[in-house]
Amino acid sequence: MRTRPVLLALLMVCSAGLVATALAPAAKRPRVITYGATLDVLGSLEVDATVDTTEACQPGETWQIHQEINVDTGKKALPVTAQIVNGVASTTTVRKPKGAKHTTAVSGYDATNNCPPYEPEKLAGPPVCKGALTGALDASLAAAPGLLNNEDNDGALVHRVGILLRRTGGGSQSRAGCYEIDGRLAPRSGNTAVGTMAINNGSLLLPLRFTDAKVRSLKVGRTLRDTVRIGGACDKFLVNPPVNTARYAPYTCTVSGSFLVQFKRTVH
Repeated sequence: MRTRPVLLALLMVCSAGLVATALAPAAKRPRVITYGATLDVLGSLEVDATVDTTEACQPGETWQIHQEINVDTGKKALPVTAQIVNGVASTTTVRKPKGAKHTTAVSGYDATNNCPPYEPEKLAGPPVCKGALTGALDASLAAAPGLLNNEDNDGALVHRVGILLRRTGGGSQSRAGCYEIDGRLAPRSGNTAVGTMAINNGSLLLPLRFTDAKVRSLKVGRTLRDTVRIGGACDKFLVNPPVNTARYAPYTCTVSGSFLVQFKRTVH
């Protein structure tokens, strides 16, 4: 009978499996550090664009559109919990009612049309946009967006921290010509995300110039501060552009903004 050899083979296989399991390293628990802090954000972003399809003796229209977002967590810094997990820093989200206000203004409308003997065409006219949309501001520290294309920080010992801002509630721009500009905003390099929060839940993700190592080692009562600036052409804006940067005259759409962020550790 072959029963005994088969049983011996099975026992040997099971024993090998038990040994391998015993020798396998135990999964490491993530190293988590938390402490109480406050977060304070104040800033704005503006976009100025010219729409122009006019041409002599041809149907066409032109107008200027100005869109803006203003964010403010208020006079008193809001409490958050800092979280450093395996060295990567973030915070819980704070909400400031009426802390985010989007505005839109359309001006300077003009038009061209067919010349005689051709009949003029009926034109659509400028977009009718909602003037102001005010919602709550959600703010938190998060992983920073990459400043360079194909940036890979997975193996880095320290990582830059970012600020994530979102407008919640207050409605959305819903007409054509009133909300598309945000979708045309793109950095010259990297994946910084900006917009005027023209639609509900619109957000910004901006890189700050302090790292998770600074957040981790921050002493009680000390503050990390940074002002991040945006400037340039809508389709190739710069993060923290040079002070003497030209005004990008060849472009019909420009964006500019500045955001002050203060993060203070309050308890151990």
